[in-house]
Amino acid sequence: MVEKSAELARTFKGIPPEKIQAIKAPSLVFMADKDYVRPEHGEELARLLKGEFLILPKNTHMSYLFKPKKLLEKWIAFLDAPSPKQMGY
Repeated sequence: MVEKSAELARTFKGIPPEKIQAIKAPSLVFMADKDYVRPEHGEELARLLKGEFLILPKNTHMSYLFKPKKLLEKWIAFLDAPSPKQMGY
């Protein structure tokens, strides 16, 4: 798995924006404020998905493993929110 992950990190060119935009499911893009990924990348992904963007303050990329309650609260709120279809869109 480590070898495959390293190869992917070396060769992955990304997913074309049009493939991301083709996803129609409600989406929540989340990241930590001390994450590996820059916030602009998360914001762009959320924009392409027409989804929500959430930054978890005072967290790192691995915080969800050690503090799952914070993230679960956000996930539950997202999942419980009315979908655009339910709202007549």
